Parts: sequence; structure tokens; C-alpha cells
Amino acid sequence: RIHRRLGALEEAKGLNLSTENIRDYMGGTSDLDTEDEKYMGLVRAKIRLARLVSVTSYGGERARAPMTLGSLTGLVMTMLSESGSVDTKMDPFNLADYVIYQVVYPMDLEPLIRELPAYYRAIVQDEDWEEKFDTLLSEGKYGPDLDGGKAFHELGFPVVNKDPKYVEPLYVSLADSDFALQEVDGAIEGWLYSFWMRRYNEGSMNVVKRILDWLNVRLDEAAGAKG
Repeated sequence: RIHRRLGALEEAKGLNLSTENIRDYMGGTSDLDTEDEKYMGLVRAKIRLARLVSVTSYGGERARAPMTLGSLTGLVMTMLSESGSVDTKMDPFNLADYVIYQVVYPMDLEPLIRELPAYYRAIVQDEDWEEKFDTLLSEGKYGPDLDGGKAFHELGFPVVNKDPKYVEPLYVSLADSDFALQEVDGAIEGWLYSFWMRRYNEGSMNVVKRILDWLNVRLDEAAGAKG
């Protein structure tokens, strides 16, 4: 099982997500705004995480796969468990470098890690946010219809990213791969808001926020080291 997860991680890292290789689902040129670096950074993170989850959960078949807590943190622990014993007295193990350079950068996760705290702040500034999350979570047998994120806006949560493309569904494929992301309700705004709603439902919201804070500090340090 561990080897399968590591293989899935390497497969997700290895996807060619160049602008030229990203297509719409039917194989034509993608309508994605490839000039918007922030947006495309989030799209690339979403594609890599969806690939990771689809391989580990469904044996590589195409799947509609939301990002889970395990996608962001569990894969790090999996890699560490495979790295062998480390004598920290003789050769100290730099966990921060390992996470940043072996997971975050090759998985294109930096834009996501940078953006998620903004959605956290947008949520907790609302004094009724827990009640609103409970309302959404109680809707429908298979979960709420997020309408690309507009469901959160209708409950009074702010529009974090105002460009209309952030609430548009994602239908993308890769020219050199059979992988495709087909998400009617997978718009970036809805994805980032629902990330925190899922963490709230799991009871892990505070823990994940601390992990993200730690990762952002480490990313700042890595950026400073680059000059």
C-alpha cells in the first residue's frame, strides 16, 4: 500500500502541466486563462492532487476526487516512513527542506498553500460560520450543490477571488495523457471554500490551519534562501 502511494505521488509529480499540454476535455485548446499565473497555479495544484487521489483510490481510473486532508499531509508522512531510519545525531534530518523540495514544489502546491489561509480568514470572520457550514453539509444525500462556490456567497461569505473564472467549472485533459478532470462543481472558489468545510466536518480545521501556517513560513524561508 505504501509503495502504491509513493508510486501515485511520483505519477502526479510527473504530469506535464505546461500550458501547451493542458487541453479542454474534448481535446481542443483549453479556454483556461493561461495568462493568469495565480489562477493557473491553483489549477495545476488541483490537477496534480486529483491525479494523486484517483490513483490511490481508484487504481488510476479517471475520477472526480476532492482534495482530502490525506492529500496534503498524509503523503508527507508516507514519504518519511519510506525514507529509512535517520540518525539525527550524526546527520540531522531537515523536515522542512524535505517537505518543501520533495512534495510542495514538485507537486505545484505553493499557490494552494498560499491561498488557503485567505479563505480561512473569510470564513472565521463571520460569527455564524459554523451554523452556515452545518446548513450546507445537511443538504442532499451526496452533499451540497456548491454552484462553483456561489452557495457560500449566498450564505454571506465574501467573494475571495472576484474574477468570474473562479466560479466556472473545470473540464480539462492533458494532450499526452489519458487523465482528465471533469468537475461540474469543481470551480476554484468552491474548491477552496469546501476544503475548509470538509476540514470542519472532520474536526481537523485548527490542525490543518497550523500545518498551513508552518508551510507558509517554510516557503518564505525557502524563497529567501533562493535570493
